[in-house]
Amino acid sequence: MTTKTRLTMLPVERKDIENPSAAGRQYLENAIANLARLWITEGVPSKAELTISGYDDDPRELYEIPEICQWAKETVKKFPVLLFFLKDTSIDRLVGWIFGPLSKQEIDSPEFLKKYEETKIEYYTKAVAESSEFFLNMGADKTTISKFYFQDMVDNTSQSSIPKPKCDICSKEVEKDTGYILSTSEVTGEKNYWKFVFLNYPKQVQAIGVDGKKLISFVIERSGDPGSWLVCEECASLFTVDKLKARKLYIEQQKENGSLASRQLGPAEWKKSLTAASEGWKSVFGNEPKPDRDDPSIPVAATIYATSKTKWNQIKTNGNS
Repeated sequence: MTTKTRLTMLPVERKDIENPSAAGRQYLENAIANLARLWITEGVPSKAELTISGYDDDPRELYEIPEICQWAKETVKKFPVLLFFLKDTSIDRLVGWIFGPLSKQEIDSPEFLKKYEETKIEYYTKAVAESSEFFLNMGADKTTISKFYFQDMVDNTSQSSIPKPKCDICSKEVEKDTGYILSTSEVTGEKNYWKFVFLNYPKQVQAIGVDGKKLISFVIERSGDPGSWLVCEECASLFTVDKLKARKLYIEQQKENGSLASRQLGPAEWKKSLTAASEGWKSVFGNEPKPDRDDPSIPVAATIYATSKTKWNQIKTNGNS
């Protein structure tokens, strides 16, 4: 069983980055002390999310800005213990800034990633070592400090063992709070979705057959899914939907059922989906599909679809949607 981590925000403004001052350093020192004090008095791991404001009008990524990179280097040198109190995502960003300024190409290179991971471990190990004396100076005894390290280790292990949800379109992992939830109607009724399928999944095209012979049964099967579709940021650009609503659904789903749960939004009307699929087929292959309407797999798919739709109607009638 894990101990729930207390998360606080650690905002840093542009003026404190570009014009470092004693007040700015005191602010960070006080923030670290407060995190440690909460941990000691309440026995709950306290972590901070580091944010930087004031650069919204700057087109560069933060790791491309020299002032931020210099600030990161000086901060870690002055407060090595800070990394022990940062959330994982903040540690990732802070260590990345230390290497900067870098270009996007340099950030994505295998050479950088290897060096980055090694450096992150080095800095965090030093932070853990520094934190022992830090906690002692704050009044904690050695037994309590050992308990803190155990809590931190269990919390990190637990978080890393939870699989990230994957996009139902491209299968890439979806970071927390960055996904969208769409209905089957919104997905299968979009020509761009079918274009993506035909261009990126050759085995499925092979199963459909030459000239789209089995397209009808394939579309019916896809349209009958009553569950929701998790879509990543990149794939969301394929769809013309209310993204604010779709993002809200995903965040609500995470809170209510966990990030891997599926919300029931109902099946799609397969004939509308077939129109979109036919348009997608023509766009990719340059010709109208010629589905075999006597395809024996159609009745099987239709039966499954009808069953799914009946169950969905019952759910709506009972008010459980």
